[in-house]
Amino acid sequence: MLVIMMLGVCSNSFATDNGTDAIIKKYDINVDVSSSDSYVHKVHRELVIINRRAEDLANVVFQVSKNVTLTDFSIVITDAQGSVIRKIKRSDLRKTEYSTELAHDDSHLYSDISLPSFPVTVTTDYTISHNGNVLSYPIFFPQSDYGIMVMEANYTITMPNGVECQYENINGAPDAQKTIDSKGRNQLTFKVADLAPIEKISFSRPLNQRVPMVFISPKDFKYHGSKGSMRTWKDLGLWCYGLLSDRQTLPQEAIDKVRGLVAGCHTDYERVKALYKFLGETTRYVSIQLGLGGYQPMTAQKVWETGFGDCKALTNYMMSLLAVCGIKSYYSLVSTRDKELLRNMANFQQLNHVILQVPLPEDTIWIECTNPSLPLGFLHDGIEGHEAVCITEEGGVVTKIPDYNDSDTIHKTEVEIWLTGNGTADVNIHDCFSNGMYNAVKSLPHKTQNEQTEILGRIYNITSSPTGMGKFTVTQSESRLPALEINYSVKGKVGNVMGSREFLKTSVSANIINEMTVNTENRQDDIFVEQGYASDEHVIIHLPENIVVESMPEDINIETPFGYIESKISVKDTSLDIHTYYLVRHGCFSSDTSVQFNSFQKSIANLYNRKIVLKNK
Repeated sequence: MLVIMMLGVCSNSFATDNGTDAIIKKYDINVDVSSSDSYVHKVHRELVIINRRAEDLANVVFQVSKNVTLTDFSIVITDAQGSVIRKIKRSDLRKTEYSTELAHDDSHLYSDISLPSFPVTVTTDYTISHNGNVLSYPIFFPQSDYGIMVMEANYTITMPNGVECQYENINGAPDAQKTIDSKGRNQLTFKVADLAPIEKISFSRPLNQRVPMVFISPKDFKYHGSKGSMRTWKDLGLWCYGLLSDRQTLPQEAIDKVRGLVAGCHTDYERVKALYKFLGETTRYVSIQLGLGGYQPMTAQKVWETGFGDCKALTNYMMSLLAVCGIKSYYSLVSTRDKELLRNMANFQQLNHVILQVPLPEDTIWIECTNPSLPLGFLHDGIEGHEAVCITEEGGVVTKIPDYNDSDTIHKTEVEIWLTGNGTADVNIHDCFSNGMYNAVKSLPHKTQNEQTEILGRIYNITSSPTGMGKFTVTQSESRLPALEINYSVKGKVGNVMGSREFLKTSVSANIINEMTVNTENRQDDIFVEQGYASDEHVIIHLPENIVVESMPEDINIETPFGYIESKISVKDTSLDIHTYYLVRHGCFSSDTSVQFNSFQKSIANLYNRKIVLKNK
């Protein structure tokens, strides 16, 4: 099990005038490895907390178990003059065994410190012993939050003869200094110094892609008595494959049930769809982390009998159901945090979730077994474009889960409006949120009607009549591509009347993707757009016989490296035809283009506020 040192839980870390909320004066980490399944982890940290935004950095949380024990601990807090304000010892730590897991053999020790004034220096010392369950060593990650300056941080790992580790340094972390200690053991030391604080700014890469980090793990390991290797991703996969051995067996009644469910199916895709529906109707997600349960799933028979399981168990169970039909699938490990796995270092530190790969002849389907309410094959934002390790008979195979194209991640709207006077209208809307855009609204079918009404009020620029929000249906598309469709009919206010004139917006949609701009002054970081998307809105406005168009916005055609915008408005007999399309491209753009980027973002925002002026004949 992992031990967590909470260096970065200050969620509102926005930089002070000089960009610094806390200063790490000294941070020493020593990992003393005694065997392939045991080590001792010692930490000494001197942290200056400058303001209340960084107050939570004083606190610690340790995950402990029968294999992970906190043997020494102290915190000393001093004021700016060096006088001791408070001392905290191990007996002062609080303990909780609360967990989101159904079963877990761990507990947590934590501090709850409130600081009376600033600045203060928090000096933390602790020692943790790991025995019998070593799959990784602590990550070197001293700059673990925004606004932290690091003056000096050192990480030393000592290995006995016969035990080897591997490491990978990223984001400019220095290479190891290699030495031999007085006992003839190998030592690796990593050092960083004088790291400026990182400011949290819009459109920048995540923090873990911007600060120095070193991942370290054993090449060969022993976990609860089970031996394995992670010299390569293939080796890691072989160990995981061994954990799956003999865990797919289903009782005869389950086999008969599966055969009955797929009896009317004509293709493998239809069989997968039928069994995925069955999974959703008969199981629920819980987490179980006992012994090897952190890495080994419950048996398929146990899931059949109980109707629950964690991501490992439900994935293994779905794989077993498919096997009854002769459909091959692969248990796959993935990170919901990191899109890319370390190419030259297999590790478990990046892997925190399990999904299922089903390679059909016409298409490969990736199944999220923990939430079968999602459309079959939907790539949610925790896995879309991420690398996964597929567990095969030959070992682990690193495979990239597809990305949705920017143009396919689309919000498409068809609107028809009949003006009825005084700024009111009868409005019919057909809306479709597809692929990545589905993420924004995927919870809508599971909301209450009142909650749906409130959400619709935020999606559309329509003030409903006193009789309510009108009629609407929310349906999940049955197509292969995940989509949510909204059909909405309402009588409401779409414009403002001033004298003989009526002012209408050209769009009924609200800007659900908030306008975002970047700081153009002294920006150092590139502009990072992780997810591209598109919007396509077609509006037809039927005009009463006594109304004519006095003025309307000009057509727009903007092409930039960040995307493009096209909008055309035309008058056809007694109606207005408005077609607006824009595309935001994902990618990394030079900080030198920040002014142009802001201009493009503002142009998108302005699309939702343009006005058409109508008047009486």
